[in-house]
Amino acid sequence: MKQLPILLSYFTTKNEAVRALKALDTKRLTRTAVASRTEAGALRLRSLSWRRTPFWIAAAALIVAAGSLPAAALLSEIAFGPAVIAVLVGALVGWLLAWAVNRAHVARQFTESPHWITTDEIVLLLQADRTQLSRAISVLRGIADPHPPVYLVPSAVDGEQELHWALGGPMTSAQLQAHAQHLAGEHEPRPSPGKREPLLETLEGNRRAIISVQEDLRAAHRAEVPLYPGGEWLLDNAYLVEGHIQEVQRHLSKRFYHELPVIGGEQAGAESEYEPRIYRLAKELVRHSEAHLEETDIHAFLAAYQNSSELSSAELWAMPLMLRIVLSESICRRALEVRRRMHEAELAEFWAYRLLVVARGDADELFLAMAQLSRSFPKPTSNFGLYLLGHLHDEELVLVPVQSWLQRSLGQQLGAVSEQEQSRQASLQLYLSNAITSLRTLSRLDWRDVFERQSAVEQILRRDPDGVYGRMDFQTRDRYRSAIEEIAKRAGLAETRVADEALALAMGAAADSTPLSPVRHVGYYIIDAERPSLLSRLGTGEIPRLRALQWVRTHHTPLYLGGLALASLSIVA
Repeated sequence: MKQLPILLSYFTTKNEAVRALKALDTKRLTRTAVASRTEAGALRLRSLSWRRTPFWIAAAALIVAAGSLPAAALLSEIAFGPAVIAVLVGALVGWLLAWAVNRAHVARQFTESPHWITTDEIVLLLQADRTQLSRAISVLRGIADPHPPVYLVPSAVDGEQELHWALGGPMTSAQLQAHAQHLAGEHEPRPSPGKREPLLETLEGNRRAIISVQEDLRAAHRAEVPLYPGGEWLLDNAYLVEGHIQEVQRHLSKRFYHELPVIGGEQAGAESEYEPRIYRLAKELVRHSEAHLEETDIHAFLAAYQNSSELSSAELWAMPLMLRIVLSESICRRALEVRRRMHEAELAEFWAYRLLVVARGDADELFLAMAQLSRSFPKPTSNFGLYLLGHLHDEELVLVPVQSWLQRSLGQQLGAVSEQEQSRQASLQLYLSNAITSLRTLSRLDWRDVFERQSAVEQILRRDPDGVYGRMDFQTRDRYRSAIEEIAKRAGLAETRVADEALALAMGAAADSTPLSPVRHVGYYIIDAERPSLLSRLGTGEIPRLRALQWVRTHHTPLYLGGLALASLSIVA
C-alpha cells in the first residue's frame, strides 16, 4: 500500500497547536495529531480523528451486535435490555479499537524517528496525499503570525532509484552514421516469436508514472515547495508526452507489432529477451543524440543502416512510433529522477532544521542525531548532501560534523561532488528540453516523405520504364507497396526482391511495346492482369484472399445478376 507523505509543523504553544488541529479537522483533514514530549521522555498525544474514522467502525460494530440477536428477541420485552447492552458494548469496543490503532500509528512514527521531537517541543503531524497538502499549509499559515515552520517528509516511492548518468556528449552526424553501419553488421533480424507485446505494456506503465509525477509536482507547486530543475518542463509538457503515448497506443496494434522483425534473445532464448529491431534502432538514435532529433539526422541514420541491411516497409512505418516510445521512456525515467530529487530536497530541509534544533538545545544530543542521520541514509546521494549543506552553510556547530559524514559517505571531496552535481542538474534539464522538443518535431514531421525517401522498394519502383509510378498520388503508390509487402511475406522473400522482379518484367516488355502501354508499367505485374506472371517468377501462388477477390472481379456480372435473381425470389416467396 502506498504510504502518504507526512507534514510536520512546530508550535511554540500547545493552544496554537490544538487550534490548528481543530482547523484542519474542519477541512476534513483528519489524519492528524498533536504531540509533545515530557522531561521524562514520555510522549503525549492528542487527536481528533475519533470524530470520524472510529465513528464508522463503531457504527459497524453496532450493526454487527444488533444483527447477532434474533429479531424476535429484539421485540421481546425481556430481551430488550440485553440487546441494548450488546449494541452499546459493540460500539464501545469499536471506538476503543479505532482510537488505539490511531494512537499506536502516530506513536510509532515518533518512536521510529525520535529526532522529530525533543523535550518541550510541540509538533503537529498530518498525513495526507500531496493534493491535500497545499490546503493544509494554507490552514497552518493562518493560525499564527509569524506562521509556524512547516516541513514535508515524503514517503518512499516505488522504483525511485538514482538515474545512471552516461558519460560523454552526443555523437556528431558522422559518428551517428558510422554507428548505424556498425549496428547493421551486428543485427540478425528474425520473425517475431510470440504473442506478447512488452513494449506496449511498458508504455502504459510510463504513461501512468508520468501522470503520477505531474500530480506530485502540481501539488508541490500549489504548496509553494520549490521545484527541482526540470520540474517546470514536466509540469508544462506532461500533457504533450501523454498525447504522444496515446497516439502510439492507437496506431501500434498487436498485429502490426508482430509484423516487425526482432533481434536479441540469443543467450536466454526467452521471448522477453527479444525486441523489435526498429525499436533498438530508435533507442540507439535517441541515446546517442541525447534526445535531440533533427529530420536530417533521422534520414542520415536510417540511410547509413540500410547501406548494409534493408529495413522492411513495416519497420519504416513503425519508426516514428518507436521514437515516441523511446522518448517517452526517457522522459519517464527523468521525471522519476526529478521527483526523487525533489523528495531529497524536502528531506534535506527537514533534517537541517532538526539538527539545528538539537544542537541549540543540547550539543551532546547532536551526536545521537548524527547517528540517526547516518542510519537513515547509509548511502546518501550527492543531491541530498548538497541540499543539506546548503541549509547549514553558516551553522559551524552542525556544519562540520555533517561535512565530515558526507565526505566519508560519498568518498570524495565536497568541491568535486558539487561540480558533478551541477553538471547532472544541467544535463537533466537539457535532456528533458531536448526530448520534449523532439516530440514536437515528430508531430510536425510528414513521415510519408521520410518513408518514401528511405524505402528501398520505393526507389526501385520509381525506375518504372515510362515514369508513370512517380507521377501517381501517394495512396496509389502505397497500394503498390502494400501489395509487394503481402507477396514478399507469402513467398518468404525480401520486399526488394519482389520489386526488382516486377521492374524486370516491365523493362522486358518495354523493348517490344509502344510508349505508355500497360505492359511497360510495374503496376501491371503487381496488382493487375500480369500479377500471376510475377507470382510464378517468384515461385509462389496467389494469396487466397486476393484470389477470391480476383475471381469476384472476373465474374462480377454473373454474380450481380444472380444476386438480383435471388433477391427477387426471396421477395416473391
